[in-house]
Amino acid sequence: MLIVAVIVGHGWGLGSGAFFDTHWHLGQYASPDWSLHTLLGGAVIKPDQFIDLWWQDHPIEWEYVRPVAVLLAKAVYQATGGSAAALHALSITLHLVNTLMVYWLCVRITRRVFWSVVGAMLFALHAHSVFTVGWIAAQNCVLHVTFMLAGLLAYVKASGLDLSCWTAGGMGDTGGGPAKDESSRVPSLEKAYFALALLLWGLALLSRETAIVLPIIFAAFDLAFGGRAYVRKRLPVYALFGIAAVAFAIWRTATYGQPIPGYYFRRYDGPWYVPWLIVKLLHYVVATIWFSPMFVGPTMRYDPLREVPGDCLLMLGVVVVLGAAYFIACRKARGFWVWPFWIVLCLLPVAPLVATPHSAYLPSVGLAVAVAVVPAWRCRLRAGTRKASIAGGIALLLLAISCVHLKAYWWEWDSIRAAETYTLERLADQPPTRATADVFFINLPFVNVYARNAALDLPPPAESALGRDDLRYHVLTFANDPLRMDQRSHVEQIDDYSLAVSIEGRPYFSGGMGRFLIEATRSGAVFAQGERCRRPVFSVKIEDADLDGVRRMVFRFREPLNSPRYAFYVATERFGMTHLKFRGRESSPAHTGGANASSGRDEAEIERLAARLEKGDAGAGAKLLGTAAAGDGRLTARVESLLRQVTNGVAEATASPIQTTLRRPTISTADWQRVARWWAHSVDDDTLVQAWVQRNEHAAQRELRDLLFEDRRLLSRFVTTDMYLTGPPCPGPRADCAAGHP
Repeated sequence: MLIVAVIVGHGWGLGSGAFFDTHWHLGQYASPDWSLHTLLGGAVIKPDQFIDLWWQDHPIEWEYVRPVAVLLAKAVYQATGGSAAALHALSITLHLVNTLMVYWLCVRITRRVFWSVVGAMLFALHAHSVFTVGWIAAQNCVLHVTFMLAGLLAYVKASGLDLSCWTAGGMGDTGGGPAKDESSRVPSLEKAYFALALLLWGLALLSRETAIVLPIIFAAFDLAFGGRAYVRKRLPVYALFGIAAVAFAIWRTATYGQPIPGYYFRRYDGPWYVPWLIVKLLHYVVATIWFSPMFVGPTMRYDPLREVPGDCLLMLGVVVVLGAAYFIACRKARGFWVWPFWIVLCLLPVAPLVATPHSAYLPSVGLAVAVAVVPAWRCRLRAGTRKASIAGGIALLLLAISCVHLKAYWWEWDSIRAAETYTLERLADQPPTRATADVFFINLPFVNVYARNAALDLPPPAESALGRDDLRYHVLTFANDPLRMDQRSHVEQIDDYSLAVSIEGRPYFSGGMGRFLIEATRSGAVFAQGERCRRPVFSVKIEDADLDGVRRMVFRFREPLNSPRYAFYVATERFGMTHLKFRGRESSPAHTGGANASSGRDEAEIERLAARLEKGDAGAGAKLLGTAAAGDGRLTARVESLLRQVTNGVAEATASPIQTTLRRPTISTADWQRVARWWAHSVDDDTLVQAWVQRNEHAAQRELRDLLFEDRRLLSRFVTTDMYLTGPPCPGPRADCAAGHP
């Protein structure tokens, strides 16, 4: 049953491929270098090596020391010829092993097979495991839990613990320890199993640093299932673990001491930090036991107690109600407190970090065992009674709810991956030429920050065009939403060397995305109007900005915008990524045609021009625009509607300022003249094909991406809370946010 549950719940992840920073990790796994230095740095992420952010004024990196996880993944990846599916299979296999060990724990504790299966299935199908098991970059999380659980089982054997929630007499005590007549009979540690537990803990530590809490779990098990006498006798053992943990922490900090970038990891910044951290931990706990999304949440705010007090009360209510029910149901079971303690303890190391679903993987072990303990305890105490039936029903209901959430989170996971894939597929349709040296992104969704690395997974010739080592990627602006550009923006050519980028609605560098971009990469505070920044390839001037964000920027480049060394791409909500073409202000039009190009043509010819326009003939569009600009009324309603759709579509896809004119309810002759001039200078056949003719070629990916936003829009009708990402807009960076102060 458990094998089937794991396969049904996670088997479809075999085809998930690479996503986000997995692209970076696969590059490390493909390296032929097997040295210790390479393994120690195999999980370190250095954005400077694959993307240029013009506002970044100091080096940043995510330093993770996980050589064992890197070694295993590297061995599997190279042994299978660079197969991402093999790495997914490894994650699923490890998850199955973990599920079986959770089942073994439940059986040892409850002595009930049925409820042990229920608990293990809850772990196997825990909603957040979708992201953990399905994301290769989170494989270290699955692996370190494998080592931790195996190490725990070895320590239980070494310490001679009886994990039964029942005492020797068959009835539970208050959870304080063994029966009185056993308190003096504490066995010595079995050295072989203890050595194995120590080794497995070391492997867990070198797979993921949060395994540092395992010795505390050992001590908790000694206290819960052995008693104070066990704890006293094991003090030298705890001292050994403590020395090893301190030594690891010192080595880790001294060798890899680069601070995790701000916002992603919030450091202590004053007394207000403590309540923030408490609310953050509360959110983690609720997301683990309530299966709500473990994404960002209310703690992306500076002061959630004041900004979203209702969310804080809701989360507190969930924890109090479920915690009280658990306490009342099994307070007399031996070790009942270990499992809530497990959840909180395993969340503490990641509490200051931005909430991500894989942080729930290790705590979900505690939830699974607790869910097995309650009905097993109640059913044995009061077999056949109403209370026992209620306890069992609640356990089965939690499992059913988790299964529903599991399916929903698979849809969400597919939607997030589709956001990355949609941009990549649009890029592959219009790759830069061999002469291109610099690629500039406007409104790049943050999910595509690894575009250069991801290009290596594309089929040729896009792979060779986008993944070249000599190609430099620059981000002029990120989209406000991590998955797509959700605001209208304008890209305006000022002269041969300059362009302006502006936005309607929510400004750039605002909200949670803005906080991350500034706090993580910039030493100064928010941008000031008139501020300038110089880079080797271009310079930037902030023309319109306030405390809410940046609304207009002017970029001046070292070479002309139409230089063959440059390639510009802009992302828009409906059209994804579009390759922008610039021409010199005095250069010839993109095609022949002008305001009077269609004079003397009859209606049949106009229909033929409309058909050519739909197929991607920009010259036909110029002639039709010439007719519209002349105001002679020869365009039929159908042709005029088509002309408006096409020009508006191209304007939106290229973020042209002319889209403001095209959105008017009625377009005058003077408006058509402006549109005709823009079309003649800016739109050629290639632009028309990618922005209009091919607009639906990747519609499936776009619709799958937008499914996530549609679900949240529908959910917001019923519940408005940060717990489900339907709350009010999040605050952006503040004047002193770089220092971490609210």
